[in-house]
Amino acid sequence: MIVRALGVAVAVGLGVWSWGAFSVKTIEVQASPEQWRAPVHAWLSSQPWVRRPWVRAATVAEALAERFPMLGGIEVMRVLPDALIVRVRARRAVLLWRDRQRWRWVDEKGVPFPPQGEADLPLVRAPQSALADAARIVNALDASRREALSELVFDGFAWRILFDGGARWLVPARDPAASVRALVAWLARPAWAGRPWWIDATQPRRWFLRPAPVMTRRI
Repeated sequence: MIVRALGVAVAVGLGVWSWGAFSVKTIEVQASPEQWRAPVHAWLSSQPWVRRPWVRAATVAEALAERFPMLGGIEVMRVLPDALIVRVRARRAVLLWRDRQRWRWVDEKGVPFPPQGEADLPLVRAPQSALADAARIVNALDASRREALSELVFDGFAWRILFDGGARWLVPARDPAASVRALVAWLARPAWAGRPWWIDATQPRRWFLRPAPVMTRRI
């Protein structure tokens, strides 16, 4: 009886020691930009559940996404026996979107998140379900047109793309980024480059183009 009790005690003791050995003791955070490393590390260190031996990397990632909605590309790795490695990247805002009474920034994947200060961003008028396509449109533009982009408007059938300087494009709702890439390539030709155009590209086999009206300013 004493031997059996001793065996149970030893087994329990080894179990406790084993669980303790797998508790998270080291938390390493890699952040881009670097300014996010300290707040993420501080928050993780303040959460007792993060230290538990059975903590799951996916659970930590979900908690970080909820606590820091401005961060994207969150990766969490559990490295045995006692380390947690976290990589985070700040979302890059490409659009401004109004959700009911709240303004939101939209990242390059079409995910809305709370604004972080002030930024001069193109406005998108579309339901949340269309934000991914809006982001793809932005990504399909060349650098100069991304800089000149003023507004994206979705009416359920087509996207209206407005640029500073008077250019306006109309592209179909289905795969609008492909249409935008085709327009960018076409307008790079010498015969079409260097001036703003009004373009209706909603028909895949026929585009309608005309020069944009000259923008004048009253004095």
